[in-house]
Amino acid sequence: MNLNTVHFSDIFCALAESHPQRVAIEARNLSLTFRQLISWSSAYSQQLQMKGIQKGDRVGIVLRDNSHALVALIALWMIDAVPVPFDFRTKNERLSTLAQAFGIRFMVRDNHSGNSEHFVMIPFEASWISDEDEYVEPPALTHDESVPALVVLTSGTTGSPKGIVIDHDRLLFRVLHPLKIGELDTSGKLLNPILLSFPLAIHNVIGHLVRGGTVVMFPVIYSTAELAEAIIQKDITSVCLVPTLVRNLLDFFPNQKRPAFPNLRMMYCSGAPLAESDKLAAREILTENFLELFANSVSGRISMLEFDDMADHSDTVGRVLPEVRIQIVDKNLNPLPTGQVGLIRVRGPGMAREIIVDAESARTGDNIENGWIYTGDLGSLNDQRFLKLAGRDSEVIIRNGENIYPAEIENVIIKIQGVKAAAVIGYQSGREDEKIAAFVVSDKNITEQDIFLAFRSSVVPNKHPNKIIFLEELPQNQNGKINKIALAEFI
Repeated sequence: MNLNTVHFSDIFCALAESHPQRVAIEARNLSLTFRQLISWSSAYSQQLQMKGIQKGDRVGIVLRDNSHALVALIALWMIDAVPVPFDFRTKNERLSTLAQAFGIRFMVRDNHSGNSEHFVMIPFEASWISDEDEYVEPPALTHDESVPALVVLTSGTTGSPKGIVIDHDRLLFRVLHPLKIGELDTSGKLLNPILLSFPLAIHNVIGHLVRGGTVVMFPVIYSTAELAEAIIQKDITSVCLVPTLVRNLLDFFPNQKRPAFPNLRMMYCSGAPLAESDKLAAREILTENFLELFANSVSGRISMLEFDDMADHSDTVGRVLPEVRIQIVDKNLNPLPTGQVGLIRVRGPGMAREIIVDAESARTGDNIENGWIYTGDLGSLNDQRFLKLAGRDSEVIIRNGENIYPAEIENVIIKIQGVKAAAVIGYQSGREDEKIAAFVVSDKNITEQDIFLAFRSSVVPNKHPNKIIFLEELPQNQNGKINKIALAEFI
């Protein structure tokens, strides 16, 4: 496929022509048909042009309301600008730093906090997208094939964030991936409880709309009870969750004897690895139609753990997708035999055009080298292409000359009855080898002795933790992933 032979503004305009009266977006006090969605986006694109946004400009979207963020996203595509989604909670000083680093000229924001020396702030004005019946035609524009669809930022847990540049055709492949996710729910309702600043939410929302389905945009602040009620009361047929939300729902239904959501065609979890016990519990307690996806911002989806494989392969993140080429390599980038742990590298049709990096983050986390994406993850493959993760390359603990993978230790702890979450890091103590600290969230009756007993029977002494630290909750970054840098402060 040639660079950007497709364009999302054309796709959405075609959807408005094909399904003018079909509901595209539902939200609190809002319902938009596909025709209205395009009209709102068209009106907003005209205002953005009047503010000085031109073809190829990178524009930050810093909006609390997911419906408004979607309108801004489509409007920017209409004028061939490049959306850069941000978490609306990002502070002004941080926005200014990132705007300078990634060449962002404008920021679309909820408030009137003023400009920065590095960008022009454009407040989101509801009056620009009135709900009048008059249809606003999209701007007539010949799209530049060199202009990408998105720049998404990584979480920056291993250094400064990186900018992932994704072309329109690659994004289309990602959102129309021939998974059962889309095939089972073409005309259904997708509940999106995740900020549209996260790639996971963008992929799912855009993918469901492109298939002609309805997306229910959930408020950004909600309780687990409200989430559970919405899935049942709003006739939701599919929902994508991050691990934290799955665990919250499991805690909400502690004594459930049958699936809490029997009408769901699909519940899928992505964003971070889910504990083996939680996957099995989700199938039993939440819905039989539960699956796990392993994906990367640079490559798109890599593997999927399907319903039928859950029982026998719950310790993996599923079978690598057929169109994804994957290798496990050592530090010298030599391929390793089946079953050995090493660096994961992949290539596939959904991979990003490039990664924008600075000197601080150039050699950490995600990278593209010689046509391969290095995800920063460690893992192993079996002979059926099931992928088992062993943690991040930056988190490996070296003890007595042996590489110790935190995931192996975490899996032992999480299986102890009463343990809700666990995380393991290494720490330095004098000139000795690294020591192991285990952080545990559990019921009050769990003691250090219970943890140490579990290791005596199942793990070699060299991998036993030196410290057990109990916390009320594990610190997380804005993407819902455990922030292991912050854990070091508790030692």
